[in-house]
Amino acid sequence: MSLEEKYDEVRQLVQIGKEKGYLLYEEVNELLPADITSSDELDELFTTLGNASIEVVDSEQKYRDDKLQDRRSEGSDIELDLTPSAIDKTNDPVRMYLREMGTVPLLTREGEVEIAKRIERGKLSVIKAVSRMPLISRAVVRFGEQLKAGERTIRELVTFQDDEVTDDKIKRRARAMLVQIERIRKTHLDVIRREKKVGTIPKREKVRYRRNYRNLLRAKVNLSKLIRSIDFTEPVKRRLIDQVKEGAEAVQTSQRDLEKVERQLKIKTRRRIKEEDKQRLARLQRELRTQLRDHAKELEQPIPAIEKTHHTIFRGEMQAELAKKELVEANLRLVV
Repeated sequence: MSLEEKYDEVRQLVQIGKEKGYLLYEEVNELLPADITSSDELDELFTTLGNASIEVVDSEQKYRDDKLQDRRSEGSDIELDLTPSAIDKTNDPVRMYLREMGTVPLLTREGEVEIAKRIERGKLSVIKAVSRMPLISRAVVRFGEQLKAGERTIRELVTFQDDEVTDDKIKRRARAMLVQIERIRKTHLDVIRREKKVGTIPKREKVRYRRNYRNLLRAKVNLSKLIRSIDFTEPVKRRLIDQVKEGAEAVQTSQRDLEKVERQLKIKTRRRIKEEDKQRLARLQRELRTQLRDHAKELEQPIPAIEKTHHTIFRGEMQAELAKKELVEANLRLVV
């Protein structure tokens, strides 16, 4: 089953794109179904848009500027009429190819730099969101414990920029890593202490509350920076990101199940259902609420914060994937 058949949102994106000839990244992000998260599905989405001759751009103005530049750069001696007639609108591959090539400018050095920046911005937003989770602080501290106990090697955890990695360099890097992780451990404990302190201050004591809350935020930012200062390998980064995503997705699943049960309770209550059915649904409702509390406790975050983090991760990964896709397609056009 194609994405268009599976998702109403994808059909809507294709329809909007065909009407305008292009889509904004913002439109794709807003309408993209939440279930589309894998790179394979994103590839299929952009293949679908490409087959429909729909370009994805940063802004309408950029799209218009590129079109104007394309027209100015065309030769004046020969003008190709690429407007499809009623007969060859869909079945002329040469015309379709020329029309698609005409809508997408070739990649310049500036364009390549801009795409690279978008990829990095997407990755950075993901890492920032993940590094702010207490779950990740604890995971990093465990890395230090495993490194010290010999259960992990430093080369499993971090990247080495040098071409030649000697035993001496490995030992020095391991010692430096343990120092970094010890700072993270202490800062994590400091965050916990400050959170408890803020929780004891009545909000009516505005000056005191704000001062301590600002100190808490500074400690959290410092902790996030310390975690991000470690140059973890890509597999380790992926594992940390997946830990957060799995926790957030468990929250979403429990929430959906809870909402379904609560809807059933409302409907069945109005119909005066049997008492045993009502008790069964009420029991399931309590169990799901307990699940949600357990998930939040495990992640050490309130539900809204977990949802926001998951959304940030998704948008950041989406931004990076879109930019990578654009870079690959631009390089392919250069080869052709």
